[in-house]
Amino acid sequence: MELRQMSKGDADLKTVRDIFLEAFPKVERPPFRVLTRKLGTGMAELWGVYDAGKLMGFAEVILSDTAVYLFFLAMHRDCRGKGHGGFTVRELIKKYAGKKFFLALESLTEEGADNMEERIRRHGFYLRQGLHDLPVQLREGGVTFDAMGVGEAPTKAEYEGMMRRFTGWYHLFVGFELLERA
Repeated sequence: MELRQMSKGDADLKTVRDIFLEAFPKVERPPFRVLTRKLGTGMAELWGVYDAGKLMGFAEVILSDTAVYLFFLAMHRDCRGKGHGGFTVRELIKKYAGKKFFLALESLTEEGADNMEERIRRHGFYLRQGLHDLPVQLREGGVTFDAMGVGEAPTKAEYEGMMRRFTGWYHLFVGFELLERA
């Protein structure tokens, strides 16, 4: 397995788009062009997850001088549960060592969630990769997520600043906010 940094002209972007659309519910995903428009600017990196030369999935990270936000991680539906996601998370943690590394995931405390078993499995997956629960939540587009990470939690200024830079005018319509965990 290996991670390869992707660019705007990469031939595998169509496959990444297909995985993205299949893996995330509409309420949790921005237009795909939001993920690709800042590639090559130092604000975001898109990593393809390859096994034997074949694209298995992807990871999108948003970058600042002090923090790395694992914005999206998804494997092709036929590749899930085969170690590609764990490999990707561990490699990204190593690559960005020395920076705050964090991600958002569906809350385990949301009452009436119809996918609670999936949320619990996902939380356990990230614990096994070395992440821990952070004392903050991330509100994106009206949806509040729990945060996990390596090291300290991002500050409000770090998170909100990196999201404004990454999304540009899009943040005016969606809104990104860091909250202290209740």
